Amino acid sequence: GELQGGNSEMLTAPMIGGTDMAITSLREPGELVNPGDIVVQFDTTEQDFKLKEAEADLAEAQQQVIKAEADSLAIDEESQYAMLNAQSDVNLAELELRRNPTISAIAARQNEILLEAARNRLRQATQDFTNKKTTSAAGIAIQKAQENKARVMADLARKNIENMTLKAKTGGYVNVQQNSNQNMMYWGMQLPSFQLGDTARAGMAVAQIPDLKSWEVSANVGELDRGHLSVGQPVTVRVVALAGKEFAGKVKNIGGTTGPPWDRRFEARISLDQAAPELRPGMTSNMVI
Repeated sequence: GELQGGNSEMLTAPMIGGTDMAITSLREPGELVNPGDIVVQFDTTEQDFKLKEAEADLAEAQQQVIKAEADSLAIDEESQYAMLNAQSDVNLAELELRRNPTISAIAARQNEILLEAARNRLRQATQDFTNKKTTSAAGIAIQKAQENKARVMADLARKNIENMTLKAKTGGYVNVQQNSNQNMMYWGMQLPSFQLGDTARAGMAVAQIPDLKSWEVSANVGELDRGHLSVGQPVTVRVVALAGKEFAGKVKNIGGTTGPPWDRRFEARISLDQAAPELRPGMTSNMVI
């Protein structure tokens, strides 16, 4: 079986799109890291460009909002001035209408017509003021929506840049994962581990930080022996690299059977009762169940 940390922390490439991400910094396999240490760093050039573009769009959108608000104030002032002029014309026409009893019928009729026209202009000016105010408010709302969109895009780019730096949440030894992002693969191929400069797809596991307080051994057992195993059975584990040392454990769980018909196997996980500082992920061990 292969020694592994139980409850391991898996560091995966961030979900920021369908493009591959190049690794610009990677800890060495087996290197000890503390909580908060950078384990994997991806190339952020594209996201940096997107951030600058989003920040430029945000600055432009903010200026558009300022312009829309200023235009709205100007339109309000102009509309209010037109309404005051129309109201003044109505007042003058009403004053002229008071002279009707003392002037000719033709002049009186003209005063009535002028008053009606002034009142029509006032109604039109009032309606125009309401319509322009609604239009200005809609224009400001549209510009603010563009501003919010640009702000969201900028925040997203910043978040992506932050997520492209994978830090260890717990202390432990770095276990670099196999790189399955290959142009050509064939049956039985031994996949290489991730290296500096390799590319990873979004969601791929790049490194693992095993929990040094909880060790497990992963063993591939032949299908014929499945009936002889049960959860909780005592196990004696001997690590090949640590000659003369034995570790007590028990069967933690038994997985499903996989593999070709001529070599069906299942995974059995063995949990060690006590951890030891000299244990390392990936060490080979022999077990007696």
